[in-house]
Amino acid sequence: MAQVIRVQSLTHPGIALFRDVTDADLRGAHGLCLVEGVRIVRRFLDWAAGPGAGARPSPERLLLTPSCAESLAGSLARHPDLPCFVGDEALVNQIAGYRLHRGALALAQRGADPLPSALPSPPQLQTILAAEGVVHVDNLGSLFRNAGAFGSCGILLDSDCSDPLLRKTIRISAGRVFTVPWARAAHWPDTLRELAQRGWRLIAAENSPSAIALGQLPPGGPTVVVLGREGAGLSPQTMDLCHAVVRIPMADPDVRINADDRPSLNVAVASAVFLHELRRSGA
Repeated sequence: MAQVIRVQSLTHPGIALFRDVTDADLRGAHGLCLVEGVRIVRRFLDWAAGPGAGARPSPERLLLTPSCAESLAGSLARHPDLPCFVGDEALVNQIAGYRLHRGALALAQRGADPLPSALPSPPQLQTILAAEGVVHVDNLGSLFRNAGAFGSCGILLDSDCSDPLLRKTIRISAGRVFTVPWARAAHWPDTLRELAQRGWRLIAAENSPSAIALGQLPPGGPTVVVLGREGAGLSPQTMDLCHAVVRIPMADPDVRINADDRPSLNVAVASAVFLHELRRSGA
């Protein structure tokens, strides 16, 4: 069992980092990230105790209500040296001013962002999501959740993408930022070229006139689905690096308000459609 420490006051020094600390403060000054919610904390603790976790991110300390501590007892038993601060529900709720965390908060050591070399070599019929300039935390969290749901073997981010270890991104991802391997590419075009050289087929997910329909994509083995930034989509340079440009067929309304009034999908929704179709068709 983790080291249980009872707290009676918000002034307890052991919980100082849980109080009024922003993501930027945690990341910049302390090298930490915050995980919240019983289900997500459990997923993080179980992953961190497993063989594939590596050294980072690693649990640093927890703040729990008594009921959450009881619910997490099995996971806490796998971390016997982990400080676990337990306070009543009213005290823990004062940390954020609302119950979004549902009585369970964990601080984790971040470590450095993984490098592209950490992504797996291509097995048969596997997928990687590659995101260019995706900055909205909800979208990024959803990419990770979709990747986990459809069995994608990794996510590659360019240098402009948002931080996967922001508090809300972790929550939106349902903790899949820990279980889905990911990496950040400092040199985006070079990294995409290297993936192609390693045997990955690069598919640009873009609703352009020259794109082929997703259902017409021929089988091609391990595939990287390259997704663009909200609004602007993929850059022409990135599209030129891809083996194919592929669109999701959508309805074409008979009446448009203007030339730009075309059907479109949020990048997170588009990623789910691509992953589902690739899994279904074996393409």
